[in-house]
Amino acid sequence: MAEKSPITDREREEVVKYLKSNHFASGRMSDEKYDMLVATRLQDIVSPRQALKVLGIDESQVQEIPPVCFHGYLFDDDTLEEMGVNILSAVGQDGEWRSSAYMVTWIFFGNDEIYFYQEVFCLNADYGWISTDEIFYTDVEAFYTLTTKEEGKKTETAFYIMQPGRKKEVRLTMNERNMAAIEGMKQKLREKKLQK
Repeated sequence: MAEKSPITDREREEVVKYLKSNHFASGRMSDEKYDMLVATRLQDIVSPRQALKVLGIDESQVQEIPPVCFHGYLFDDDTLEEMGVNILSAVGQDGEWRSSAYMVTWIFFGNDEIYFYQEVFCLNADYGWISTDEIFYTDVEAFYTLTTKEEGKKTETAFYIMQPGRKKEVRLTMNERNMAAIEGMKQKLREKKLQK
């Protein structure tokens, strides 16, 4: 796995100040600087090739449709809470909510299975987690997205993979590219279900 650039103590202090203080507080970093800090960390996240290596599969095994990468802020996470990590969040001057935790998910499509690589990193602590998963198309009941929004509060979007007695959650920022990717995934699932 590629080595990530460490967040410096100074950057961590700036992150905490950004997320804990009023967005008009003096000395608080700008929304743009916070976004740049996240973007720098995202550049360090594994490439699709490295994710496949962690999954233990070859690119030739996942050629059904192009791989999909979703990413977005996490505002709560059981795994981080178990590690004792508090996820901080705040609204920026631009009205957008940001948090100290971020999820990146790579999804690959094989002939019979869907493979997942997920990584969560924190900007306020040296914590995070990586998980992998494999789900057979025959075990998938549905793909769907859910966006929750309360007036004056953050909007959150998640993509879910429904299975009997279980659902897998992926956080993402909804945009045209991601909507198109989800539609492609739904179409592939319909095709696979019809083949069985």
